[in-house]
Amino acid sequence: MTPSSITISIGWILLVASFQSIVLCRRQLDEETYGFLLDEYYECMNKREARLQRLQKVPFLAAVGLRGSSTVLSCFDCLSPEMQLELENDKEEGKLRMAWQHLSKTVGAKWNEVAVVGVGNVDGLESFARRPNNIINERLDLQLNKLTRNHTGWYRCVEKKRSATAAIGNVYHLDDIPGIVNPSTLMEEPADLRTYGVTMVNEWTEWSNCNQCGVAHAERRRRSICYIQQSPQATNKVPMLKLFDRLPCESSLLPLDVRATVGNQPIIEAVDICQVPCPSKPKTRVIKELDSGGVEKVRDVLPPGEFSSLESLPPLPAPVDRRTHLVKEGDPCIIDCPHLYPGAKHWRRNNITLTVAYLFHHNRTRVFVDANFRLHFLRLEFDDSALYSCWSWDKKLLATADVRVERLNKTEELIAYVRMFIGFAALLLLFLLVATKIARTKGDSRTAVDATT
Repeated sequence: MTPSSITISIGWILLVASFQSIVLCRRQLDEETYGFLLDEYYECMNKREARLQRLQKVPFLAAVGLRGSSTVLSCFDCLSPEMQLELENDKEEGKLRMAWQHLSKTVGAKWNEVAVVGVGNVDGLESFARRPNNIINERLDLQLNKLTRNHTGWYRCVEKKRSATAAIGNVYHLDDIPGIVNPSTLMEEPADLRTYGVTMVNEWTEWSNCNQCGVAHAERRRRSICYIQQSPQATNKVPMLKLFDRLPCESSLLPLDVRATVGNQPIIEAVDICQVPCPSKPKTRVIKELDSGGVEKVRDVLPPGEFSSLESLPPLPAPVDRRTHLVKEGDPCIIDCPHLYPGAKHWRRNNITLTVAYLFHHNRTRVFVDANFRLHFLRLEFDDSALYSCWSWDKKLLATADVRVERLNKTEELIAYVRMFIGFAALLLLFLLVATKIARTKGDSRTAVDATT
């Protein structure tokens, strides 16, 4: 057999295998869902191809998270419907083909696998307090919860299979922003960074989907993010931009003088009114398959709620994330809604939907929802104690947060301040007495010396 015939045979085998995977995927997904996922995949690949042609490299990614909150890192930019189905089946079987690794910023650090809830590297008998809060979904996206300085550093999504060459997904550098930033409505002038061969740009994210369906005044959000990127036809004096397409203005990879010139840029957020209908009720589905001659035929007609043995059952809804927040009056607080849910979300306090108008009327800017659907309290008040719930745009419960604010004892606080004042006054009085005594002693000694002379 000649090499050319071997190549042709291998090509036919790969073609048949890919065709079989497509047929299997179309059996397990209805036509509407498959078409939507396929269009989404093609659009993503076109954007990725245009980006690679512009940069002539596969850049690393830089991310910035809010300390105390959560952030999500994606393993893959684009996934075909077939690959999504394979990854979902792997997750159900407890077999993940990729793993996330972390390299901290400490000197001499090594790559270590990130501990994830529900994955085999976590001991089931481990105490609850020490168990990791990190979550991974079917797409192998990593959600880091309760972000701290220990989470910062480098992350990479790598193939678990041990071989000479291993596939690597995205590579991230993660920084954290301390404290809570109140969103601004004013865009500042970009800093002048021409001497460094870079420019500062403020780029708007795409509008989110409407956060509620079937409502006349639903909301969608977007935010402006500050980036540092290389200036065209200029000498780049920021070495890290050779690895990245651009860097956030808060990134620790930027030189100190550049960060000092940029300063603290405000987070600009925008909210718009929108309206979308709710999803239609399930319809009767027609299941088709290919016979031995390659002709598509109807195999079964399924009423709503029924499924064929040839298709995978729909995934169970994710468990509702239920948490209790014990906080003190006057402290700041951030409440997260699950980031791994792909759609827009909205918050409710008891049974009241927290719209922008409602929050501004009752709290001004003390309480707000950001573009990542996180609920922020800049300063907690005792009346903020309530049950808060996060809902998907199609009215599915995703998370609850029981916020219990501990009222400060004003009497004890006042007594503490009085004690501090009395202690300070006593110390000051003692200092004055000692200084006066020393001055009198010096004066008496001088008088005695003058008398003797």
